[in-house]
This record gives sequence, C-alpha cells and structure tokens, in this order.
Amino acid sequence: MTNLTTLLLNTGIVDAMPTLLAQTSSYPSSGEAAAVSAGANLVSLLFYAVIYAFTSFCGMKILQTLNYENAWLAWVPIGNVYAYLEAGEQDQPIVWTIVSLIPCVGLISLIKIIPAWINICNQLGKTPMILWAILVPCLGPFIVFGYLAFA
Repeated sequence: MTNLTTLLLNTGIVDAMPTLLAQTSSYPSSGEAAAVSAGANLVSLLFYAVIYAFTSFCGMKILQTLNYENAWLAWVPIGNVYAYLEAGEQDQPIVWTIVSLIPCVGLISLIKIIPAWINICNQLGKTPMILWAILVPCLGPFIVFGYLAFA
C-alpha cells in the first residue's frame, strides 16, 4: 500500500486530481464578490437613471406640446401621474393619483391612466396603438415617449 501511495505522490497525480475532476476550491473572496455586486448595482442604477431622465424629458415635451401649464411636473415622481391624468382630461386626477400610490390597489388606477394616455395620443394626433410598445422589455419607454415627444 505504501508503494502505491508513494507512486501517486511522486508522479503528481494526487495533486492533479481536483483539477482533473473539476473540483477546484478557488472561490472568489468576499471582497471580490462585493466588488462584482457593487458593479452590477451601479450599472442597474445608471440604466434606471437614464430611463427616468429620458421619460421625464419626453413627458415634459409632451405636456408642453399639449400647452399644459405645469409641464415641469413630468420630472416629479408623483406629480407626473397627476399631470398626465389632468392633461388626458380625466376627472378627479388628485384622487386617482393618490389611489395609484396604494400598494396592490394602485393597479385600479390604470382604469384612468390608460384612457388618459389614449386621450393624450389623440390630442397629439398619434395613434393610441403605440401604447402597446410600452410592453417591449427595456426599450418600451424609449419607443413610446420618444415617439410621442418627437415624432
């Protein structure tokens, strides 16, 4: 038995076994994992900041085209819902803006938000069918807001 062990140790087979069996123990350190996680978070934050800036700018342009008095509300997270409801000629925009903030119940506010956007499209002379493009992952907001603001 000792001759076999000596033979395996001298030929380097024992040292090569983890590599041959794809069982290496070189896991990234917690510092490396934290760096990768921070990088991914930074990329996500940048992506969402670009979407927010673009949709807010386009929303402001849309509201200006509609001669909405407070077009700057497009930059305010809750104010933009109110502005779009009011520009879309929906009744009780304050109530529906508040309803949109309530978790789960906020989905009911789509009853007023979707017709508001249809009215906005009609006022701009654009087809409301473009609103379906909002469902395109990642590109939807760019397509809809860009088309309504600049086309």
